[in-house]
Amino acid sequence: MRFGKIKNWLLIGGEDIILEAAIFLQRKDQQLMFVTGERNLNFCLRNGLTLKENLKKNNIQYHLSNDINTDKLVLNYICKSTIALSLGSPWIFKKFFIEKFGNRIINLHEANLPKNRGGGTLSWNILMKLKKSSSVLHIVTPEIDGGDIVSKLDYYFPSNLCTPEDYTEIIHSNSLS
Repeated sequence: MRFGKIKNWLLIGGEDIILEAAIFLQRKDQQLMFVTGERNLNFCLRNGLTLKENLKKNNIQYHLSNDINTDKLVLNYICKSTIALSLGSPWIFKKFFIEKFGNRIINLHEANLPKNRGGGTLSWNILMKLKKSSSVLHIVTPEIDGGDIVSKLDYYFPSNLCTPEDYTEIIHSNSLS
């Protein structure tokens, strides 16, 4: 899949992996806007700090949005050379927002697609006692987790995992691959 020349990155979400993407892009002197929701700011990341504390520590400016779909600052940022990465987004993207990007919103879904669409992937993996999962990058469409798959990495959970944190560590390390 080709996206053309990317000049602007819109990072949407609030988990460890979106922070790592922001740090990476910042080091590469890329133009980025980090957008998150209120619930994400106080979320404790793997290093024990909240997202807000991590953003401050890494000198990453962020925009707090109530609804990214109608946020004028975000909508004005989008142009033909903008690509969005959705990693732990607190929003469901509306059709208008998706169309404004023209197939340039990529979401990370940390479970097998198309079988395990929707939220709560960690809980479902544990409750269904799945031993195999996936980290999937896909194009965002109006159908939740229904867009074309850009990249997919299958992996297995070791049999000795006990806690959600154990599963999270495996998922995170594979999603970074």
